[in-house]
Amino acid sequence: AAAEGDELVTVVLENLPKEAHDRGVYPEDALRERFMNVEKVARRLALVPEEGASLPFYLLSFIQSFLILRPDEPISAEELENKPVDFSKLDTYDILNRARYFLDRGDLTQTLKYMNLLQGASRKIAKDWLHEARLLLETQQAANTLMAHAAASGLLYL
Repeated sequence: AAAEGDELVTVVLENLPKEAHDRGVYPEDALRERFMNVEKVARRLALVPEEGASLPFYLLSFIQSFLILRPDEPISAEELENKPVDFSKLDTYDILNRARYFLDRGDLTQTLKYMNLLQGASRKIAKDWLHEARLLLETQQAANTLMAHAAASGLLYL
């Protein structure tokens, strides 16, 4: 009732993802926990292409995942200073290391950006997580917009 005739509120609510409206979204803690499982499986399938591979290839990818160590500093100082980076040169392990770095720092948006770079079987494994993270971020953005609008509208009556 308070939003009747308010065009911004109407537009934001109409564009809220239907899935978020119907069933809600997973909380960030649940997505963080789910990321850990997705990351583990994605590392194990890092060498496998999207269309799959032979059993020895899966085995090789699985073994390699145990031999690749996580670096202490997964992101170079230049990259943290927003200097240009050629993302096409990043492999699955680099992408997962960067995604984990930002997730550990509470930056789900940046985590999602890196996870979107995944390819092959690792991307297939991450597909549902990507969808749920995007859904949460879109819903948060809508809620933040409505709260800012409500606060600004409240100032009109002071």
